[in-house]
Amino acid sequence: GLTDQFIFGILRDSKNRFWVGSKNNGLFKYEKRKFQRQPDVKAKTVNAIFEHGNGLLWIGTSQGLILHNGDHVVKTADTTGIFKRAVNCFYKDSQNNIWIGGTNEVYKHDGKKFIPYSIKGKVEKADVWSIVEDHDGTIWVGTYLGGLLRYENDKFIECSGELGLKSDSYLTSLIDKEGFIYWGTLDGVYMFNPQNKQLVQFS
Repeated sequence: GLTDQFIFGILRDSKNRFWVGSKNNGLFKYEKRKFQRQPDVKAKTVNAIFEHGNGLLWIGTSQGLILHNGDHVVKTADTTGIFKRAVNCFYKDSQNNIWIGGTNEVYKHDGKKFIPYSIKGKVEKADVWSIVEDHDGTIWVGTYLGGLLRYENDKFIECSGELGLKSDSYLTSLIDKEGFIYWGTLDGVYMFNPQNKQLVQFS
């Protein structure tokens, strides 16, 4: 039943349902031993899937943010631009803020409202594909072709060259229990220690 081989978002939700987002055929839910496409999600490309604390699924698509209750779409439009422009990734920080990456912009949802931040990367149009928080509370944003950005003084600063990073694209990221950050790039994997700025590349 999975009719697309190009997969982006994957999520196992709190009700043990398995969700898959595809590039060309939208959203799928796995149940009764087969994948079933969710026809009410009209966007063809589903980049990311996130479960909010209230059980609502946030679906990041090429056409913006879609809210889904597990059975059907409950919201597809809003006054904020995030419901209209591409959404590529989600990240929940230590303060329970939800960060959302799109094209040339990042939104923070503080539980009440969406707060927009414009970004300026290495290129005019930079798609945000990864967000991670280090143990000091610093937010790092990875883009496709626009470099790596660090959140400080209420804005995002491009910092690839400063840290000795050679890649322009940071497509996935995670942090381990020791505080080391890992970035998946087009040049392999970088491991970074925010405390002493030590950088290791695995290629």
